[in-house]
Amino acid sequence: MRVNGFFISSALATSIAIAGAYSSSTSAATDTQATLTDPQAVSHVAMKLRDSALQDPFAYDFLRELTTRFGARPAGSESATAAGRWGERILQEAGLKNVTQEKFLLKRWTAQNVKVQILQPGSQSLVSTLLGGSLISGPVEGTMAYFPTYTAFLASPPGESRDKIVVIGQELRRTADGSDYVAMVPERSKGPAEAKSRGALGFVIRSLATHSNRLASSGSTSWASHGTVPAFAISAADAEQLQRLGQLGPVRLKLDATTQQSDVSAGNVIAIIPGSDSMADPVVISAHLDSWEQGTGAIDDGFGLATVTAAARLIAQLPIAPRRTIRVVWFGAEEVSQPPPVNDFPAARAYAARHQSELEKYAMVGESDWGGGRITSLSLPAGAASRSVGDQAAPILKPLGIAIEVDPVKIAGPDIAVLQKTGVPAFRLNQDATGFFDTHHNANDIFDQVDNQALKQNVAGWVAWIWLLANSDGEFREVND
Repeated sequence: MRVNGFFISSALATSIAIAGAYSSSTSAATDTQATLTDPQAVSHVAMKLRDSALQDPFAYDFLRELTTRFGARPAGSESATAAGRWGERILQEAGLKNVTQEKFLLKRWTAQNVKVQILQPGSQSLVSTLLGGSLISGPVEGTMAYFPTYTAFLASPPGESRDKIVVIGQELRRTADGSDYVAMVPERSKGPAEAKSRGALGFVIRSLATHSNRLASSGSTSWASHGTVPAFAISAADAEQLQRLGQLGPVRLKLDATTQQSDVSAGNVIAIIPGSDSMADPVVISAHLDSWEQGTGAIDDGFGLATVTAAARLIAQLPIAPRRTIRVVWFGAEEVSQPPPVNDFPAARAYAARHQSELEKYAMVGESDWGGGRITSLSLPAGAASRSVGDQAAPILKPLGIAIEVDPVKIAGPDIAVLQKTGVPAFRLNQDATGFFDTHHNANDIFDQVDNQALKQNVAGWVAWIWLLANSDGEFREVND
């Protein structure tokens, strides 16, 4: 069926007609400014949106085209820029309004000819990648100082690393919530600077990955005022090889790469679904467009981008507006580190600076950026505890296997955390991350790894929840007595 220029399912069309009976307007089935005022009607549309999403091919088709047409999308690269322009067209065709791209400056970092080699006791080449932001001006050679964990490295005497190449062999454990990865990120982000302070020549980590393939996983490392040593990640198999060799005697390594930095611009792609109540606080949903150079960014974060875009499209197709305006943000640079004072998440920081005056008016914000697994639960901000929107969502999300968490959300996502720190309430649709770090930041992050059924379940969860949230009353900030 075609409504207002868009094809929608017959089930969703029926829900619109039914919802019209509860609307403040007698012409709700055709008036795009009509508002649903009855919670039962709002819930009914949410259920129909949910069910339509489970049959909708848009997200999978979107992700196929994104990864095929543009491949990897490092922040500030030509491919990322082209993908942003393409995204503007996609959002316009989906029925969103005020589509624009907000530019910001970025320090672009690139690396080529990356090599980690064993020189002694015998020549071997290891599968490696240079950590993002790390710089190297020429080959570095040194004896290996091996540590089984990052904690062991921190606890070691400083002299143990001096004039040596530090190697951390800690293994990332597979967890459903990805908590082990979060705990190990300081090894990658802060380790090179710590190694520098101890007089080391270089820093090498076992990739933060749960697979056994001979692949290296990238990731950013932090800039430090006192500098860092060249920092690399190697495959799990190669890390174990170094551990075994170290037990036999001294190991000498050579590190090398060619790095470049340049000043470029990147952009956040932004669009809205206008709400019927201009005084109501808006909702923001987001994901990030950029990816690492390995793979094509299908899971991180093409999956999230497809999810929020497909959910927004379904709502934009309705001939009835949500009460609150829904803003969609494609953050253009999540993966990269930057020099101080930006440091990390430059796209989110640019967005927060540009929209500073608006942030106190945001009802709630959310982000899809935790892999390609199914959503298992919804976490809400503490300020939503006394509101009915969670209770309203529970029976609608339950058929998807999504529960409502009792504990309030802490960090709702990397980009959204920047907004949270300003006091903006955030939600999180928690995904099963058991398999996320099989593809995370490595060459297996490709379209073939996408689970279409999980993608549809994510879109269904997002569209149902966002519709309910966008039609909710009140605000969700904590009240401080």
